[in-house]
Amino acid sequence: MSKSVVPEPLRLSIQTSYSALLEDQGFKARGGQKQMIAAISRSLCDAENSGLSLMEAGTGVGKSVGYLIPASNIALAKNKKLVISTATAALQDQLVNQDLPNIKKVLDTPFSYGLVKGRKRYLCQANLDKSLHGGTSGMAVVDYFEGGQALSQDSLKLFSTLESARTSDQWDGDRDHWPDTINDADWNLITSDRHSCMGGRCAFFSNCSFYEARESVEELDALVVNHDLLLADLMLGGGVILPAPEDSIYVLDEAHHLIEKTRNHLSARMSTGASAGALGEIITSLSKMSEHFHASLDKGGLATIILDLRSQAEAFLTSIGQLEVAAEPIAENRSDQTVRFEHGKVPELLLAASDSALPLSKKIRTSIEQLGYELEKLADSDSADSKEIGQSWFPIVGEWLARAESWHELLNRYSQPDSDDQYFARWIRRNARGGGFDFFAAPIDISTQLCELLWHRAAGAVLTSATLSVKGNFDRLLDQLGLPETTTSESIQSPFDYPNIATLELCPRAADPRNDVEYDRYITEFLEKAVDADKATLVLFSSNRQMERVYENFEASWKPAILMQGQVPRMEIVRQHKSKIDDGKGSVIFGLRSFAEGIDLPGDYCTHLVITRIPFAVPDDPIEATISERISAGGGNSFRELSLPNAAIRLTQAVGRLIRSETDYGTVTITDPRLKNSGYSRYLLSALPPFRVIERPD
Repeated sequence: MSKSVVPEPLRLSIQTSYSALLEDQGFKARGGQKQMIAAISRSLCDAENSGLSLMEAGTGVGKSVGYLIPASNIALAKNKKLVISTATAALQDQLVNQDLPNIKKVLDTPFSYGLVKGRKRYLCQANLDKSLHGGTSGMAVVDYFEGGQALSQDSLKLFSTLESARTSDQWDGDRDHWPDTINDADWNLITSDRHSCMGGRCAFFSNCSFYEARESVEELDALVVNHDLLLADLMLGGGVILPAPEDSIYVLDEAHHLIEKTRNHLSARMSTGASAGALGEIITSLSKMSEHFHASLDKGGLATIILDLRSQAEAFLTSIGQLEVAAEPIAENRSDQTVRFEHGKVPELLLAASDSALPLSKKIRTSIEQLGYELEKLADSDSADSKEIGQSWFPIVGEWLARAESWHELLNRYSQPDSDDQYFARWIRRNARGGGFDFFAAPIDISTQLCELLWHRAAGAVLTSATLSVKGNFDRLLDQLGLPETTTSESIQSPFDYPNIATLELCPRAADPRNDVEYDRYITEFLEKAVDADKATLVLFSSNRQMERVYENFEASWKPAILMQGQVPRMEIVRQHKSKIDDGKGSVIFGLRSFAEGIDLPGDYCTHLVITRIPFAVPDDPIEATISERISAGGGNSFRELSLPNAAIRLTQAVGRLIRSETDYGTVTITDPRLKNSGYSRYLLSALPPFRVIERPD
């Protein structure tokens, strides 16, 4: 592609910004970084490829600068917003507190940026007020007209402290800005979502934390968000929470998460136990609502809606019971709690129950929408009594609507047959804690939705990560994400001298991983012999059960050196680990998949990485199993086309924990003997960085 697609004034601006940044930071130009800047500049200025590109950038390329320099200049020149989306909070912090401030200093145009969060990260003053209302003798009640849930003394104290801090402007209402951790159970009582928020009708709107933050967002040139918020906005049509796609240039960092994140947003779930409980609460609340309206207001239209809704809720409660009856024989002979339906096909008895429940779920959703509309009208009324009733009940009915939408979505996906372009994995799981069953449906193909919601509308988009291709081939990802054939794709290699700074140790004589007892014993003995007690080691396990078994195998004298995931929060483990290394002591982290990426342990903080298994998906994963069936049904090889490429990407991500900078060094040991002895070992090894490879003799 010719470089002439970048207008000369813009090319000079990009070049000048990069040179100024290098000088300001005392950096040297990196070949890979320059390659990335040039490729993104051409892509975002090329009308023929819709401004879409895949940029795989190995560790050490400096990809945040590689995309920020061209994307910020081009967004400003085109009068577009720059939306940078990531999968992890750690990268968001780096962008907002380090990278973007550096970029701002070298741009020749005023440039503003900020971190943008969803509504549920902010305090709802109305819900806080309700939670604290009506307290007597040291107790407060979440009470909407005579009834509710008693708050503990700790919750009451916390809420009072939050209210005081908010009203005195000592806190902005952002959960992440509160100095202490607020547990989910407490926070869920005092936040809101789009269904329960009254917006400008709320009595506390003038002091709303969310809308205050949202006002400032409109003035930003660059917005840093997470993938979940981006997808939530797109599912609402785009331009609701964030700028419209047509007005935005996107950078999707950590883009290897995008498929899973999108699938999660497009999935449906319903718990029969929780749904039955919610319906019971709705029926009880409707009775109180009817009594309250009758006593306060003579509203015939409302009375009719309430009466119809109560009747519908009672009928739907019966349907929930029929769904449980239909699910019971399907699960009764299964030793595990999860039952996946082959090829996504729902068994006849359960299909009949779903077909029966679906129209009821639609009626409930419609009636709740009508009730919400009537309550909005009351909230807008000049009558103080009407306004109070509308403002008090609307958030509760909003929560009902959210549930009703999820019920209808799930049942619709169980009742409707699959089409050629919409195919679902479906499964149920016995809920041992809450009773009943959890029903799930997840789309297999999310390419059409992303194409319609984002790629066809965006002013430009850059997708980047260290792991996007499979051995340099992007075809698989292009197809999965629905990106057009004209999308630019480029793989930029890491500048690190891997053969001279890192060793990959294979264990061909290890025990068979399929034998848990023998393999656990091997890992334990290996760690006792191979781990240097005075240095930093990260051990990655494929399952929590295996990690706990190996931990229990260790002698008591070893355990104080081990920081195991699940015992304390993840970031606290990292903090304690670094503190021990800084004090000249050794430290060993036992972690799961979340420690395989997004954790930075540079230099002496990690000199030995141990991976206990090739990271294949678990055999009973319902989504991957359904995709495998579909590949096989089409005459393909699901192991070669799905399982192996996915494992290669996960393994590449995991080994990337060792070398984070040019001065890092160490050893990666993969104890799984299949990496040496299997017929696919060469495929996996060729996907990894070019380490110096050795074999462990024992």
